[in-house]
Formats: sequence, structure tokens, C-alpha cells
Amino acid sequence: MVIDLVTRLLLDPPNIDVARHFPLPEYSNLTKLLLESSSCGTPLSIVVPVCPDYPESGYELGGGASLTARRFLDRFPALQQLFADSDFDISVEIDIADVEILDPIISKRLAMTTDEFFRKTNSTVEEIRKESFRRGLGNYVTVGSMLDRFAAYGVDYSSRQQELADQILAHSGRKVRQVMAGLIKERISNEDYQDLELTTDDKFRQAAAYELAGYAAYGELIGSDALICSPDAQSAVPGYNFLKKNASEISPTAFIKPPRREHGSLFAG
Repeated sequence: MVIDLVTRLLLDPPNIDVARHFPLPEYSNLTKLLLESSSCGTPLSIVVPVCPDYPESGYELGGGASLTARRFLDRFPALQQLFADSDFDISVEIDIADVEILDPIISKRLAMTTDEFFRKTNSTVEEIRKESFRRGLGNYVTVGSMLDRFAAYGVDYSSRQQELADQILAHSGRKVRQVMAGLIKERISNEDYQDLELTTDDKFRQAAAYELAGYAAYGELIGSDALICSPDAQSAVPGYNFLKKNASEISPTAFIKPPRREHGSLFAG
């Protein structure tokens, strides 16, 4: 069962890129997760970090089910069937990136109180839960707060994001430089940086560093204990792993491709 499923994942299912950036350790750690799931009779754990409820363009925060959460829910039945065909159950936790209130660039652009931000992100959590049940997925999907997850692990997200952003800005490694450049290009193409009112290369690099630091912090938290399904910026997916030095800590990843019609969206976790 495990070999069959890994083989199917290697073929990259439609609309999903699996283990694209660090294939050897990602597939190795995903295989370990599948073997553990099979031997223990427990569902494979999948975590899905999604942005708050931003529109397809712009930074007017709402309180509905977010664009990236709906993108994942659209793809979930096919993903679930892929695992079910090999007799694997999966459990999914969607984490709303309420950490964005701590991102200095995004929080400045939003210009709202912390209480108002959390009121809207808490509403988004509830709306995604409702949407999951409406689609008949409520028994498989739970929804929570990313900040709560960091707090449960005893991690001060704001401090860790700053530390990792500083590391990324100072990093001389080719992989990190390439990911930074790719994310900046993608965000400019999607007009996200224009919506953030950023105009200089230095500001672009700073914004990319903070965003990738959010990915890196989440990747540290998850480690190799779950498959991370990312439904936002494709260029940022390596950020979950690109600062890690130990292959055993590499998080298996899957990128959920957006429909072609969608304009860019936000994500900082």
C-alpha cells in the first residue's frame, strides 16, 4: 500500500505538486509517516496553513472563508480519494495565519486594531468550519488558529519570525537567494506588493524575508510529523524547509495549484 501510494505521488497528481523542492528527504519522511499510519491504524496527518480572508487582490480583511481555504477544500476530495485508493485515511487541520497581525509590513497596511483583526480571523475560522460541513467534509477537517498552535508549542512567534527574517536577509546560500527572488517576482506579478504600497527593491526584499520567515517558522513547528499542504504562493513553498540542516526534520510538502483565473493572494504562515 505504501509503495503504491508513494509511486502515485511521485507522478504528481493533477493540480498538486508533491515534494517538489527537497524530493529525497521529503519522500523519505512522507514514507515514514505512511508506514507509521499503516502500522498503527491511524490517519495520516495533513496540515494546511491558509491566509485570512483577503480578496483576490488587496488587503481589505474580511471575516469569511478565505480564498486559499476554499482552494484547498475544492481540491480536498481528489486528495482524499488518492489516499483512499491505497487504503489510507487522512486527517486535516487547517491553520488560519492570524500570525499576520505580527508581520510589521502587513499589519501597517491593514491599519486596524488587534481586537478587530482577531474578531475577523476568528470569524474566518468559523466560516471555514461551516464550509467544510456544507461540503460534507466536517468529519475529516478541523480548523484552528496558527498563533494558538505556536503558543501550544511554547514558541514566541513574533520573536522567531524576526530571527528567521534576519537570517534570510543575511543568507548567502544560492537556494535561499533563488527562493527570495522567485517570491518577489511572483508577488509583483500578482500585484501583492503594489497593494502593500511597496515601491523599492529593499522593501520587496524585506517583505519577502518576513513572509518566508513565517513559512520557515511553521516548517520548524511541524517538522516531519505531518504533510504540509500549501495553497498559496508557489515560490514560497521551499521556505518551510530551506533553512533546515537535518534531513530528518524536513517537512513533506504538497502545493495546491490555484485555478488559472485567480489573481494573487496573501499568506504569511
